[in-house]
This record gives sequence, C-alpha cells and structure tokens, in this order.
Amino acid sequence: MYTLIIVLIVLYLIYNFIHKNSKRYKNEVTGPIAFPVIGNLHLFFSKKRHPHQILTDLTKKYGLVYRFYMGHIYSLVVTDPDLIREIFVKNFDNFTDRLHLPSIKYVGGNYKGVVMADEYYWKINKAKIISSFSNSNLKKVSHILEKTASDLLNVMNEYCSDQGGNKGNWAPRLYCQKYTMNIVLRYIFNLEIPYEENVNGRVSELIDSINSILQILKSGGAGDYISFLSPFYDFYLTHFQKDMPKINKFIEEIVMEHIQTIDKENPRDLIDSLILQYDVTKQESINDISCFGRELFMAGTESTANSLIWFILIMANNPNVQEKIYGELKSVSNQKSISDSEYLKLTLKDRNSTPYLNASIKESMRYKNIGPLGIPRACKKDIVINDIFIPAGCQVFQNFHGLSHIDQFWNEPYQFLPERFLNNSHSDVFIPFSVGPRNCLGLSLAQDEMYLACANVMLNYKISPPDGVETLDESEIFGIAIHPHHFEVKLEKRQ
Repeated sequence: MYTLIIVLIVLYLIYNFIHKNSKRYKNEVTGPIAFPVIGNLHLFFSKKRHPHQILTDLTKKYGLVYRFYMGHIYSLVVTDPDLIREIFVKNFDNFTDRLHLPSIKYVGGNYKGVVMADEYYWKINKAKIISSFSNSNLKKVSHILEKTASDLLNVMNEYCSDQGGNKGNWAPRLYCQKYTMNIVLRYIFNLEIPYEENVNGRVSELIDSINSILQILKSGGAGDYISFLSPFYDFYLTHFQKDMPKINKFIEEIVMEHIQTIDKENPRDLIDSLILQYDVTKQESINDISCFGRELFMAGTESTANSLIWFILIMANNPNVQEKIYGELKSVSNQKSISDSEYLKLTLKDRNSTPYLNASIKESMRYKNIGPLGIPRACKKDIVINDIFIPAGCQVFQNFHGLSHIDQFWNEPYQFLPERFLNNSHSDVFIPFSVGPRNCLGLSLAQDEMYLACANVMLNYKISPPDGVETLDESEIFGIAIHPHHFEVKLEKRQ
C-alpha cells in the first residue's frame, strides 16, 4: 500500500513538472523552469533580493513578458507598457476579476468590497462609490487637506533642533501615517485622531493592524498558491487572525453611529452618502457599507503614507535637490499674501508654479514605487494579445518596479534625478496608479495629499540625517506596499 502511494506521488510530480514546463499553446511565452507543486515560488526564498527585484531581474533572460508559476497558478509577469495598456485598457472586460485566494477573500470581505472585489461585486460597488464621492461635500476636501497638513507641520516643529527641542530626532513613519489616516477619517467618517494621542493608543493599534493585514497580501504566500494548503490557510485566516476583526469593529461602530444620527438633507461625509443609497434596515446593506469603509480606510492610509515617508528619506539623502525645491517654494511663497497659518503657506493652487517640486515627487514615486507589483488580475477567457497567448485563469502581474527601473525605459534608473520629469511626463512608462477602469480610485486625493504635505514640509524645514549619520538606509521592506526600515531625521526650521 505504501509503495503504491509513493509511486502515485512520484508519477504526479513527474506529470506536474512536465505539465508546467511544456509549451501547450501557440504563442505561449516561456519562463523559468517550474518545479512540481511549488512552481517558481522557490525563487522568492532569497534573503538578499525581494520578489519585485527578482521578477525584474528575470526580464533580462526571458524578456518583458514571461510565464511564472505561483505554486499551481499560471501567471504572466508583464513589464511591457504597451501590453499593459492592451490588457487593462483595450481588453479590460477580460481582466476585471481578482483571483480567488484565501488572502484576497479575507481582506476583501469574501470578495464583496471594491479594491479586492471580484468582477460581479466590483461593477456594482464602483458605481455606488463614485456616486458617493460625487454627492459628498467635495468642497470640504481642500479644507480637510489643509487642516491635516497644518497639524503635521505643528508636530514637526516640536522636534526642530533650533527650537530648543529636547525630543531628539524625528521618526516620520507614525506621523505620516497619522496624517494620511486623519485625511481619510475626516473625509470618509467625519472623525479625527489627535496627533497628541499616545503612541501606544488606538491609532497605533489601528496602524499595526493595517500593516499586519497588508503583509498577508504580499506576493508568494504558499497558503494562497499551493492548492492543498489553501483550505488550511483559509481556515487559519478566518478563525485565528485577529487584526481584521479589530478593523471591522472600528468601522462597524462608526457606520452604526452614522445610521442613527444621519441628516438625509445634509450628508456629513462619504459614509452618509453611501447610507442614502442603501436600505439600512437590512444587515447585508450595513455589511456592504462597512466593507467599503474598511477598504478605503486601509488603502487610503498606508499607500500615501509610504510615498510620503520615502520622499522624506530621499530628501534627507539628496540635500542639493532639497535646496532647489526650497528655493522654488520660497520664491512662490514670497509672492503670496501672509497665510493665517504659521506654517501652511502653500496650497493646491500653487501646484502649477512649482514644477521642480512636482518633478521631485514624481521621481520619488518612480525611484521607490510603493506598489511594485500591484494587485494581480485574473484572465476570464483564453485570449491572444499582441501575438501572446494568455489562458483563462492566468494571473497577470503588472511589474511596476520593472517599468521604473529598466535601462530600456530610463537613463540611470537607479539614480534619483528629478530633472528627468521637468520636460517629459514619461506617461508611456510612468504609471504608478495603474491604468484602465480599475485603476486607483483615490488617485486624485492621493496626489493632493502628497503635494500639500511635501510642499509645506520642504518650505518650512530642512531635513537631514541625524548627527553622525552620513546617509540613511534606502533598502526596502517588501509587502504589497514597500516601505523603508525605521529611520529618524534631523529637522531644522527654515527662516
């Protein structure tokens, strides 16, 4: 009996190896040799290289489009900007869906939200979200952004070396997360968390839970991609993972409070606007609203915060760029009337007057692309695009890291050079928010958040590595959103 089982296992492994490495369709691309069961996941075991760096390295051997097995799932890694647009713009209807994986199911509320939703729910829910964005009081957005940016600058001033501060160097991560979290809270939920809250308080618990949840989504999880492990991983996430219940409880309490206090003639925020579209006497409707709020809260907090954290680190390591930015901003602010705020002197209306800052923000997002592989999509039906066969069920990765770091597309891609964006938008290869109808819903808000914070931080403060440190570490911690290791900076108040 045991001999038979061993023979059957060996035969299956041989079959699986042949099946994965055989070219079964005309125009099918090749890729690295895939092993039975794990496919190419073994390539991610490297401690020296992150998955997005490994996948980009493979383009040197297999080209801008190649096959890569994530366990049992046939995947395409696409670093060709033209093919990305063909797939996600011109053939969008065939690539609307998410793959049904335990991690996606867990984070996306059984695929019913917006960001993580499958095709059916995404089509229904996106229309409601867009309607709510339109119906909520968008006039308040500029005020929310300015108020939150001013709060950030106020707390930074407490760490300035020339203010006699005794708190030492400034660690930006928690405060940047509070900045983006409060924008989301104020706009979506009409709430805020004070900067003064103790670092061990509720905001830190929420941020820690968000970070933990995003780690679940990072590419390469055996529980997602090895078929016989998936049921066990699903069971573990559902019954033992405690971070999502914390976020759910936080959001559900807010939604219930909104339902009880809503003024239908004067919606306060995005949640109120959503409530007006649902029959909230039904628990299913309340669950849907809570799911939207949860996804927008998590996505809106972490992504822009990471971009801002990277920008601050990069500025500390590039003092010449920082001084050019300051000179531009100082010139613009000198032409303006005195602001009511001691610190907040630039607004979104100044964006067109600050081309070098705009170029520096773009370059920081290229240089450290926080979503290096995006969230993959699933191919619905067999299709041939640009003479490349893509089978049904294929998982498609957009290799944004590769698009930002391949010599074919950029001169000196591993150098931070804002000048490259001064007279060229590079819109053919610079697509940090993806393309097509299912790109980032919060694109405009994220860009405004980044600009307002970067402009006023650079105008008010000189940022440098702590005394005795020549250069801050720019190595990455991998996840669905990459972020730097813990670091601190020295702040000096500009005169």
